[in-house]
Amino acid sequence: MNQLTRSMLMAAMVVGALVSAKAEACIGGPPGARCAPAPQPMDPKIKNALDIMNALDVPEVDPTPGIVGATNREKKVGGLRCRKTMGFGPRGPRTNAYCEFKGRRNYKAVYDALNVPAINVTPVGLLGSVTHQKKVGNLACDSSKPVVPRAKASYTCDLL
Repeated sequence: MNQLTRSMLMAAMVVGALVSAKAEACIGGPPGARCAPAPQPMDPKIKNALDIMNALDVPEVDPTPGIVGATNREKKVGGLRCRKTMGFGPRGPRTNAYCEFKGRRNYKAVYDALNVPAINVTPVGLLGSVTHQKKVGNLACDSSKPVVPRAKASYTCDLL
């Protein structure tokens, strides 16, 4: 009899845990388990910076080796510096990232390092030059070249 009462009590606890409002996020876990907080939506600025970092075909370095508590990663090319910091906060894993132009700028190096296809954005009807653009996140790099023999391209990049 004692065993039957214990089984009924455990079944009632499981049903109560499944019916509670808190249990919806923990479906599939053991009864009474604590749920991890729901992931927070990512800020568009951070997403843009992470997209740019992923598109840059340059080595990623750790600018702060030996620092405990967070992981820092950085990519630099042609005056463009992108940095991300990953760690844990009270709401779970946290990532922060930003990109900025600093120091001397070499837009050709940035344009060449972007691992995305170049798109012809020459306005219709414009004669005499061709413009190709590589765009990722809020970074847009253009390569413009006059259509004459031995012409050199000019490069520009903007963080929008």
